[in-house]
Amino acid sequence: MTTPGTPIAAGVIPAAPDPELQRVVSLLLATQQELIDLRYRRDRENRVLEGVVGFTEVVRPANDKQAFWEAVVDSTVQTFDCESALALECGGGNTTVLSSRGPAPATAAEIEALVAAGLKCLARRATILDEETVRTLHFDGQPIDTILVARIEGEPHDVTRLLVLSVTARKRPFFPRFDDVSVPGFRMFAATVAVLREMHRARVLIEGQVQELDAAYDELETRMLAQQRASAEQEQLRAQLAQYRRMESLGRLAGGVAHDFNNLLTVIGGNAQLLHTDAALAPPYRDVVAEMIDAAGRAQALTQQLLMFSRKQVIRPVVVDLNRELATSLQLYRRLIGEDIELKFTPCERESLVMADPQQFDQLISNLLINARDAIQAHGPDRVLREINVTTALVHAGSPLADGAPAVCIAVTDTGVGMDDEIRQQIFEPFFSTKEMGK
Repeated sequence: MTTPGTPIAAGVIPAAPDPELQRVVSLLLATQQELIDLRYRRDRENRVLEGVVGFTEVVRPANDKQAFWEAVVDSTVQTFDCESALALECGGGNTTVLSSRGPAPATAAEIEALVAAGLKCLARRATILDEETVRTLHFDGQPIDTILVARIEGEPHDVTRLLVLSVTARKRPFFPRFDDVSVPGFRMFAATVAVLREMHRARVLIEGQVQELDAAYDELETRMLAQQRASAEQEQLRAQLAQYRRMESLGRLAGGVAHDFNNLLTVIGGNAQLLHTDAALAPPYRDVVAEMIDAAGRAQALTQQLLMFSRKQVIRPVVVDLNRELATSLQLYRRLIGEDIELKFTPCERESLVMADPQQFDQLISNLLINARDAIQAHGPDRVLREINVTTALVHAGSPLADGAPAVCIAVTDTGVGMDDEIRQQIFEPFFSTKEMGK
């Protein structure tokens, strides 16, 4: 071996390189290059895998179609570090750009040429367009080095959706020209997009079925509620019918009793009138007989009420002056309520003419006064204020108390115990009473 600059002695020939050493050096260099290429491919595949995983974690199939495809092309550019990415939809002779990033075909003719070339490439089960085809395509006037095409959706659907990726020469280290080294990652990404689209389609289908089920459930619930209301109304009608039949039977019974009782009162009243006309009757007894005749008349009026309840007596309303009727009735009822209770009557200033049945009106006032007396006596004899006030007042047609016409209001108040809410809700029931048996 000689060093650079050392002259070779005459007649001395340098030794030849060792072939075995050259072979070992060449093998080492080749192995080193393979390791570099393997590491490069591994890093590239990891990068694609990370991009796909990140895409599936971030992107969800949204209801907004445009937002989904924008996320697809954004993720394509970021994952594969390419100049442009397009999502295309073709079907029925038309092609639509769903979304794009970076330089893209500017005219419809350029887009149609790209779609035709991509479909031919896919028909050959390839993904990278050949060099001759790439030269015929234009992306916004810029030269393209490599174009990758993957079908996202196709048969058996009516439309075909494509994902197109393009790179220039400066991006070539990541995408070798016309090489299938990086194609699996791109295919995997396109398959992920297709899966998400299928998930979206399934979700839309499921949501539609859920909405149909909700609508069917709501309709069924509505029918059930309607059936329940109908059943409740039917039960209520049955109860009302049973009550009506009981009332009808009670009315017939009351009518029969009232008819027989009226016959007895006719005999009592007739004999009392004959006795009242006897001249030999002493004056004190004559007044007692007069009260007997008046009581018999009022009892007959009560039987008329029973006959009316049994629908055997017709109501006969006439024009009466309530102030005059009350003044006459209250004189007779002062003895009924007792001397220990003060009965006051305050009539209105004007004449109070109304259409009413005098017998019904007299029965009404009698019931109110008796109830007022019982309410006062419920306090016991130690009650200091023991009085009943009866007042009449004219009511104009616009008042809530009137039914669109002038009316007369009669108010009966007392200093008794009053009524609670439970009793007040039942006061208009025909046979409701809080009195003890026998009263």
